[in-house]
Amino acid sequence: MNPNDPQLTLDEPLERTLPGHSPATPETATDADSDAFADVARRLEDLTEMQAALLIEIQELKAQDRVLTDLQDQCQRYRESAHQRDIVQPLVHALIGLADRVRNDLQRLRQFITKAAPGSLNIVAAHYVEMRQADLAEIEAQLHTLGVEPFESASDRFDAARQTCRQRIAAPSADLHGCIADRLLPGYQRDNRVVRREQVQVYVTTTTTNGD
Repeated sequence: MNPNDPQLTLDEPLERTLPGHSPATPETATDADSDAFADVARRLEDLTEMQAALLIEIQELKAQDRVLTDLQDQCQRYRESAHQRDIVQPLVHALIGLADRVRNDLQRLRQFITKAAPGSLNIVAAHYVEMRQADLAEIEAQLHTLGVEPFESASDRFDAARQTCRQRIAAPSADLHGCIADRLLPGYQRDNRVVRREQVQVYVTTTTTNGD
């Protein structure tokens, strides 16, 4: 040990005895802590601003997503409506018209068979009836795939909402006025909505018939 080296004593602070070391004052430590806290505060403030900006951007994206979803729903509804209007409805009415013609053919054939004398022509007509019945079954199967079903009103009274009067028949008694005289063609409905009303003949009193 060099006798010229400064000697450490227990009562003397270490900072004061180490060469080249400047002891920290309370004021210096306080300033450093303040700068550190200020830097953390600035960083927290920046993070808060970034978070607020991100929240605004997320809200805008959600709003745009809702708009796009609404537009997609509207386009889908338009496509479905156009499909129903331009394709399904014309097809349904065409099939119903075809079914009506087949039913009229069947009615005429049955009348012919009833009136005609037994013979080869009657046998041919009966075979043709079977063919037309098969045609009618196929047409109604096609209508069924489109959700269309035939119906006949359960009531014997004329219902203008579900029936069309094709012919007025003089009522044999006043109490039959407004009653169904004959059912000519069935009605058709789809999703509980009438597509084509039932075609009927209706009894009316003589006074009503003359007045029309």
